[in-house]
Amino acid sequence: MAGTWDLTAAKPAWERDGYLVLPGYLSDAEVSRYRTLCDRALAMWRSADPRRDSVTNMAWLTDPIYWRDDREGLLRLCEWVAEPRLLALLRHLSGQPILFNNTQYFAEPIKGCWRGIWHRDCQFLAEDDASEQRIVASFAGVHLHVAFIDDAALSYVPGSHRRRDSAEERAIRKAADKRQRSRGEMPGARALPLKAGDAVLFHAWGLHQGTYDAQTPRRTFDCIYQWGEACAAAPPPPTCFEDAELLAEMTPQARTFFTHFAEVYRPFWSKGAQAWATS
Repeated sequence: MAGTWDLTAAKPAWERDGYLVLPGYLSDAEVSRYRTLCDRALAMWRSADPRRDSVTNMAWLTDPIYWRDDREGLLRLCEWVAEPRLLALLRHLSGQPILFNNTQYFAEPIKGCWRGIWHRDCQFLAEDDASEQRIVASFAGVHLHVAFIDDAALSYVPGSHRRRDSAEERAIRKAADKRQRSRGEMPGARALPLKAGDAVLFHAWGLHQGTYDAQTPRRTFDCIYQWGEACAAAPPPPTCFEDAELLAEMTPQARTFFTHFAEVYRPFWSKGAQAWATS
């Protein structure tokens, strides 16, 4: 990893704002390496269903279906997700063990242009306000967006991860007219543009919005981590992490990280799993 960060300064900024921009997170060579891997999976995913041309992101890049002819590529992707310096940063921010959840890859739709809804990811797991607050209290979700090309799609409300909605925020996020959830001007929102190779780490429970435009190329990798309890409302699937041979080929750090993930979620896997993060 090319970038550096100051752990001493990172934690108060994270606690205050709910996000950290990490300039130069990847070198040019790393951008090329990981984009090649993700573009390959994206092409396979899109080709499997023409309707996906209008979808803006795919999930579960660690599914073995994308790596049948490139086991080494899957290993490289997994090792990157479990990169020791990033996990150390996450542990420093949370003070807790870090758990893997999901991978996503954002790309421009083939056609169309729209603004996503203002949301907190926890709302997609909850039936009502009370269950949403129980989820917030039980665990935290965190996105790491890594831009392979310049990306200005994300906006975030600093500090919103620490509190509930104001009356004005709630009027937008919970608007009966769904168009208002996208078009409403969220007070205090801040754009978080990234240059190629930059990354942003942000709290999934904070208020955020993405924009999507067929005329604006986008290639942004997203890894979702969590801490606290398991996400019982929508547990992630095993993808490749029940493959003992694959785990044995990993470095000890990555093997420990993904073995822990499997141990936590194995009780859920017989019941199936669904994606929970759609930022």
